[in-house]
Amino acid sequence: MSRRVRPAFRSIATAIAGVSCLGALAGVSCSAAAPPAKPPAAAQKESPLQFDLEAVDGTRVSSETTRARNTVIGFITTYDLASQALANYLKTVAREHVPRTNVVAIVLEAPESLPLVKAFATTIRIKYPLVLVEPRDHARSVFKDMKSVPSVLILDREGRPSWRKNGIVEAKEIDQVLRGLE
Repeated sequence: MSRRVRPAFRSIATAIAGVSCLGALAGVSCSAAAPPAKPPAAAQKESPLQFDLEAVDGTRVSSETTRARNTVIGFITTYDLASQALANYLKTVAREHVPRTNVVAIVLEAPESLPLVKAFATTIRIKYPLVLVEPRDHARSVFKDMKSVPSVLILDREGRPSWRKNGIVEAKEIDQVLRGLE
């Protein structure tokens, strides 16, 4: 006995197809397979960045301490969920790539937020260095082009910016970039 496709099922399938088309028209992609993230060609690389910062645990994070290894720098705050997601993705990157790669988070908040930053690190079990930078100081720093949080900047082994992206960047995308730099 053959079964007929119910009209309700057809309308659901039509609705799903319609939503997919609307997403395509709006420029939103729901595809799981994104093109691999790659660093720019060598000819487009910038000059090495010079910086010297103190992490909240008292360690130094500088162009000298990060040299000779690729460095992933996440720009976050403690008060938004997107930054918390990025901080967790950075934990995955650190677990998979340290000691071959440095991982650092720059928290863009007022100095009075130091207790909150320490609690944030403890709560989500961050093991990589966190640097607290006041937003107005950040605007004058070598990282001033990183204007939104969360965002990620990857420096190559010489300290040159090789890749940057605003928004939440998943660990697998950072992993692809790092593999391209090796």
